[in-house]
Amino acid sequence: MNFFTTCELPLRTYIQTRIAHLENALEEEVRNRDKVDIALLEQQFDRESENFIVSITKQVHQIRDEIKTYRPTNITAPDYEQQMIQYRQFLQSSSISINRMSSSIDSIFELIKSIIKNIIQWITNNAQTIIQILEQICQTFKFIESFFNR
Repeated sequence: MNFFTTCELPLRTYIQTRIAHLENALEEEVRNRDKVDIALLEQQFDRESENFIVSITKQVHQIRDEIKTYRPTNITAPDYEQQMIQYRQFLQSSSISINRMSSSIDSIFELIKSIIKNIIQWITNNAQTIIQILEQICQTFKFIESFFNR
């Protein structure tokens, strides 16, 4: 009855696929940032994030509901007590697996936060460089202008 060995990997893969989809959508928007209003980009990000939340929630609910289908229902069965013991063990194993999946998801989100921090740092670093270049260009034009004002 190791339900999670068959569900944990597909769920993890699904989450990673959705995250990749979000990243790709954002990268595409960044490539087209001059053509897209920031409010529209935020709306798209909100929609994609909400779709992600809904999809993950739906999958977790499906797993939970699937687990509960294994509860013995025939209380008159001669091995009902044994079935309930097995079901109790299955629920305990399932709880452990849910916690492991939660930890995996937390790790994925920590990675995403790290990537976002790296992107912000990259933007910050490049913004400073661009400002310096613009300041040098401005100084150069002032220097050139001084020749015309003589």
